[in-house]
Amino acid sequence: MFILRFHGSLARITALLALFVAAAPSSAQSVDLARSFLDRGKDELAFHQILPLAVRGDAQAAALLADMLYAGRYVQRDIEAAMSWYAFAAERGDARAQNRLAAL
Repeated sequence: MFILRFHGSLARITALLALFVAAAPSSAQSVDLARSFLDRGKDELAFHQILPLAVRGDAQAAALLADMLYAGRYVQRDIEAAMSWYAFAAERGDARAQNRLAAL
């Protein structure tokens, strides 16, 4: 009896999780949203939008985070950290980050 209830609960939790994941914006949408925040001067919102994505390995988010670090937008300017994030993004195939590294 307990096992049946557990499986029923597990099935409901799995279904809810699937709905949540399906409803979550894509990584590209989140990066686009962060860019729009930056364009409107809402640096804090942009930072909180991209940091989790960058940490999870999203190359575009990492490059955008590097841009923020390099320019000192919302965070203290940190060129060394920016270079590290550019390298991280470049290793994952972000062409803009590759170009930025070559230019710096």
